[in-house]
Amino acid sequence: MHTANEAYLRTPPFTTEAMLEYWESTVGAAVTTGPYGFARVTGEMPWEMRTLPGRTEFFRYEGALNRFAPRYPQVILCLYDLQRFGGGFLVDLLRTHPKLLMDGLVLENPHYRAPDDLAAPPVN
Repeated sequence: MHTANEAYLRTPPFTTEAMLEYWESTVGAAVTTGPYGFARVTGEMPWEMRTLPGRTEFFRYEGALNRFAPRYPQVILCLYDLQRFGGGFLVDLLRTHPKLLMDGLVLENPHYRAPDDLAAPPVN
């Protein structure tokens, strides 16, 4: 277990590359050299990210995470407090995930955009 400061915000400013290094050093190491054959990863978006510089970078990271996911046997669940974010943020966020968990159902996301499309700033 790591806090947001230990994971997302440990090397300000927030960057995609720093986060992918973090996941590689934690999940990658646990699955390849540790005793674990499968990883279950849960990340909760730090609400402070709404106002910190790097919002566009965060969306780029969310897209890049889709490339990281198949590298190891793992499931990644990204959590967001819907009460803390505005509609524009959530619409942009929706584009970053190929699947959604809603009311206990795993759904294909018709709004998903490939990671290369997310390298550009989100459209508001």
